[in-house]
Amino acid sequence: MGKKWQADIEMERRLRAAGVPLEVGEDDCGIAALPAYGLFITQTGECSVLELDPCGVGYILDLRIVPNLPWPFEISALELELPWQDSFLHWIPDPLETFAKDGMYWVPTKEPLSYSRDQVINHYIGTGKRLSRSRSLGGLLLGVGALMPDSVLHGGEVPALVRISDQFGKHYSTALCLRASRMSEARRAELQQKKAARKPLFACPDPEQPTTTAVPAVARKCEVSSEARDASRK
Repeated sequence: MGKKWQADIEMERRLRAAGVPLEVGEDDCGIAALPAYGLFITQTGECSVLELDPCGVGYILDLRIVPNLPWPFEISALELELPWQDSFLHWIPDPLETFAKDGMYWVPTKEPLSYSRDQVINHYIGTGKRLSRSRSLGGLLLGVGALMPDSVLHGGEVPALVRISDQFGKHYSTALCLRASRMSEARRAELQQKKAARKPLFACPDPEQPTTTAVPAVARKCEVSSEARDASRK
């Protein structure tokens, strides 16, 4: 079997997405059935997009990355393409750099989700760490963003594409299926009530300062000095 490069696989995926009836072995049969020269990216567990309490969105992706290249591989950048635009999406930084509590990765929500550093692969992105050929890197990829459209229902499937760039600017991608997790209707209604009850910034103007006709002490002093000066001239 001749070499099949990642670019060829991505072209097949795009053609099939456009309606061309193609069989993509890496997606349909698993990577063991049809190896590709490039980078294996597989979804090894459930990937989730969850509504955070009280606001925001969390992304928890369970991935395995295996380079099949004749040189060491470095993850210089990693992007997640979604059916909607989330310009605030970013990957949670390494707790060793941010001095996060207990050296853990934290997903900020009402009851914060915590993950030990050895469970997460975020600190391999853009840090110069390299993987040798066939060395497997597996774990969770944790991110936070701003929103999830109201049209996405709890438990619904969200198609996504993860794209990895190496140190030479080459791109590798694979399709993912995310499971949506939304907060309860009761909790959402409670947050909406709190938001509605919150008064706008300028709803309560500053109280009026009392007006007075009293002469300030400094002015009185000046008047007394003026009277004394006039008396001395007489």
